[in-house]
Amino acid sequence: MPDTTSSSPGPGTSKGTIEAIVTGIERVLLSLPIYLRAVTLIGVLAIIAVAVSFYFKSRDNNGPGTAPPSVAVQNTLPQYTNGTPDPNHHGADNNNIQNLEANHKSEEDNAAFSYHLSGGNTSLPEEQTIKFLDNDNYLKYRYFESDKCLYVNRRETGINHYQWLKDPAYHQHDIDKKISAGKAPENPASLSVATHPVSRILSDSVLATEVPNLPAGAAASPQVNCANPHPGAFKYWWGQPLDQCNSPMYRQFADGCTHYQFYNRCSNSWDGRIFWTVCHPPPHH
Repeated sequence: MPDTTSSSPGPGTSKGTIEAIVTGIERVLLSLPIYLRAVTLIGVLAIIAVAVSFYFKSRDNNGPGTAPPSVAVQNTLPQYTNGTPDPNHHGADNNNIQNLEANHKSEEDNAAFSYHLSGGNTSLPEEQTIKFLDNDNYLKYRYFESDKCLYVNRRETGINHYQWLKDPAYHQHDIDKKISAGKAPENPASLSVATHPVSRILSDSVLATEVPNLPAGAAASPQVNCANPHPGAFKYWWGQPLDQCNSPMYRQFADGCTHYQFYNRCSNSWDGRIFWTVCHPPPHH
């Protein structure tokens, strides 16, 4: 009885198959009239030109409306605070009045993040829950005793939004130099959590964050080469605002990897998602 056990083709079989396909295509082309060969060659060159053009366009993407399919990655805490402005980047919309406001507010948030997680505090306070519906819908916060800052983590429909609520009586990480740094209130006890419950502070102060309507193709199949948080320094610029509140900050790293993240100037919050437009294989730097 013949052996009917199946076996996987080896490397030689795959190579032979490819050679057979190439030979077959070559024979078909040679059998065509000369004018059809010319038309076919022109068509192939046109396809190559379009592919090359799309590749370079994706490397220099400047607005979410033109972003190629990318992956949305959930960020646990915003990590990107060591960037260098790139105001002359082609297509940047840095001078847009909305982006100027978004840039200033995001710098304030970055200063608070750097101060509390890299300088003024040696440990991260435990995250407290105010309201929990399910894993995709909850409201939590971290309270920093040093200057009464609240770091709010609002998750709605599976999307995180991060907000800093700063006590106006403290100025340890103000970016506006005209305010005296390190000035404490005359009576810090009057602002304690015991006197003003955090749940009431948040209900009075935290604006509901509207999830931006993203452009088509902004959330596609995962790209395995994307590393978040991406290591190393980066250049950044602002793209065209998506709406009256949300502006995309683009970050380009030394290895060419590029992504954008939305900042909502209306609610002073970062959209927790990262949208990659260019991903390169590791190692990342």
